[in-house]
Amino acid sequence: SVTAGIGGVASDTVSIAALPLPTAPAICMVTVDDASINNIVYWDKTPYTNVDSFIVYREVSSSIYKRIAAISVDSLSEFVDTSRSVGPANGNPNVGSYRYKLQVRDTCGNYSAMSPYHNTVYIIDAGSGQFTWSVPYTIEGSPNPVANYILLSDTANVNVWTPVAIVAGTQSSATDPGFLNHPTIANWRVKTAWNISISCTPTRVSVNTTRSNIRHQSIALGIQTNDVLLNDVTIYPNPANESITIELTTQTGSTTLKIMNVLGQLMENEIVLP
Repeated sequence: SVTAGIGGVASDTVSIAALPLPTAPAICMVTVDDASINNIVYWDKTPYTNVDSFIVYREVSSSIYKRIAAISVDSLSEFVDTSRSVGPANGNPNVGSYRYKLQVRDTCGNYSAMSPYHNTVYIIDAGSGQFTWSVPYTIEGSPNPVANYILLSDTANVNVWTPVAIVAGTQSSATDPGFLNHPTIANWRVKTAWNISISCTPTRVSVNTTRSNIRHQSIALGIQTNDVLLNDVTIYPNPANESITIELTTQTGSTTLKIMNVLGQLMENEIVLP
């Protein structure tokens, strides 16, 4: 608008309306990738306007969340969590269950409130074909979203997964009735069947269920100390990114060296001569 200013000189009056804070986003789901290496967070970016980026947080201690990524609105609305340096909880799906939250940063630099958390499902081997998960898939402030948990088995360690048991979404364990047919070679994981409709258009692929980590009989939950072995073997660095050095300080004969990955698959098998 134009108004009369001092001395009859016209001046402009500009009205500036403050933009409201961005709406808190929602996570569609969190899951574990097919190889059981990283967690993945999915969301739908289409309902939000004036967005610069989506900020991903992971819980690192009780109710304490740390920022682990900022994903541009121009990117796919998914985040693969490889942020192992953010801790003490480091996001490794084979170590435990993790909670994630999401936040919007708008084009003016304003931040929304954080979303309700979603947490991953982490299973352990309870023995005799029973697999348990102490933390169910949970959405903060919402009722149980899971109708059923389905136990899957890759019976021949060839990445072909077959449902072997189904339990209610209120249960936290399932048993493979054919466990004795493949106790040392199979892999197991659970996935969800939802009792809610997830409206999510996050990426170029459709996502409608969440997976747990993969459990194999050879995967240990911790390191069992063997004092005799540790006196004769030095392994460094730990942790390692690309390579490790294994030193045998005492060796009276040939030694068989076997290295296995977290799925129990043999990666290296050689005989070391003195």
